[in-house]
Order: sequence, then structure tokens, then C-alpha cells
Amino acid sequence: MLDAIKLHTVEYGKLFGLLIDVSNYAVGSYCIQWTDKGIDKTIAFASCKLSQTHKNWAKNEKEAYAVIFALCKFCSFVFAVPITVFTDHNPLTYINSCALTCAKLTYWALALQEFDLTFKFEPRHSNQVADCLSRLEGRKWLSVTVGLG
Repeated sequence: MLDAIKLHTVEYGKLFGLLIDVSNYAVGSYCIQWTDKGIDKTIAFASCKLSQTHKNWAKNEKEAYAVIFALCKFCSFVFAVPITVFTDHNPLTYINSCALTCAKLTYWALALQEFDLTFKFEPRHSNQVADCLSRLEGRKWLSVTVGLG
């Protein structure tokens, strides 16, 4: 049986983590902070369906969009503090350090510069919450955002 997930209030000034995932039909994100003992505290969840245009994008573009989506949803929490973005798409970890040839990715890389981001590769089995949120196929929902502020 799955334990209930408790939402916690934000402790401004502390580090944040964003766990993101994208599937062929949705984006999922999970905002966390850590206790002094290193335990994850759930702050909020967000997900949205991809439009037909988004579904046609390359995998790199979808993953970058997932980061932009999460930062927009959680901007009031994460602005002006260090954020670690966990993704299961390893090429995304280089978005701030390589020469981009796609105009869309270049634009998004510039938009990401206003945040203090560190990207870390996290295998899919370690990112189950965001993975689950991005795979709610067939549901009649537009967007889900749950959190305390």
C-alpha cells in the first residue's frame, strides 16, 4: 500500500529540487525541498497535457519544455534561490554549456539564465513521481497543480 504523500510549506531561502519528466502526451513535475537531515519534503506537483504541436517536437525540445513548464508553475517558490533540476534525459544536462543549433532550445536556454539552475541526470526508476504525472494517458484533464504556498 502506498503511503500518503504529505505536502509541506515552503521554507524560502532553502534549496529546491525540481524533478521533471515528459512522455509522448504529458509533462509532469514535482517540487521538493530537503530537511537538514537530507529527507525530501514535497512542496507541490504539476502536470499538463501536451498539445498536438508539442507532441511533434523532438525529445530534447519536449524535455526542455518540461523544465520551462515547471519553472513557470513554481516560479513564486523557486525564484532567486538555487534549484537542482533532476531529469532522466541526460542531454538536457548540457543545455547551459553547449552550442545549441535549434532556435527554440537557444531561446529557452536564455530564459533559463534568470534562474540559478543545476541539472542532474536521474534514472527513470529514481524519478517515479514525475514519471507517473507525465503518464496519465486518457484522462480528461487540462492541468493539475497541487501545493501549499
